[in-house]
Amino acid sequence: MTDMDDTHFETGDSGASATYPMQCSALRKNGFVMLKSRPCKIVEMSTSKTGKHGHAKVHLVGIDIFSGKKYEDICPSTHNMDVPHVKREDYQLTDISDDGYLTLLRENGDLREDLKLPDSELGAQLRSEFDSGKELLCTVLHSCGEEYEDICPSTHNMDVPHVKREDYQLTDISDDGYLTLLRENGDLREDLKLPDSELGAQLRS
Repeated sequence: MTDMDDTHFETGDSGASATYPMQCSALRKNGFVMLKSRPCKIVEMSTSKTGKHGHAKVHLVGIDIFSGKKYEDICPSTHNMDVPHVKREDYQLTDISDDGYLTLLRENGDLREDLKLPDSELGAQLRSEFDSGKELLCTVLHSCGEEYEDICPSTHNMDVPHVKREDYQLTDISDDGYLTLLRENGDLREDLKLPDSELGAQLRS
């Protein structure tokens, strides 16, 4: 799969609830994080030793999941970082209309027909491969109001990120901003802090 095998779409979805806070020390390589306000996949992480007057610092390097651009940031290990919600959907490409719209088939039989071939060399290449009878798979990633489409022959292997999701009920916010989160099994988690952002103000209100 080459760099040409992807198409980037933007949608009108609101990004108000597109992220959730996670303590920096809890982030892991190959996970997701917001760097410079962009949703990124973490490709490198390193932690410096704790200094005399401060916390250990975490150096993060991530790749924008839409543009492929590299971003870096340094954050104290005890501070929170915003993590994007990333949704993945897989389709089989079943048709390309005369005006370039794709007919995509979900596993449950539903069709999606709102994505269009790019007006580029990639679009011409995809139409040529489809017309030649090659089976093509399409993966669409949704995050932060944007979509990323990745198309490849069905015989190719595709890298699938491991995304772990945990749901909690927010039961309390301490005076210093720490959240009290309740799991379904009754366990409490109290190590996450409200982000110092509009989202944090929204959660407290």
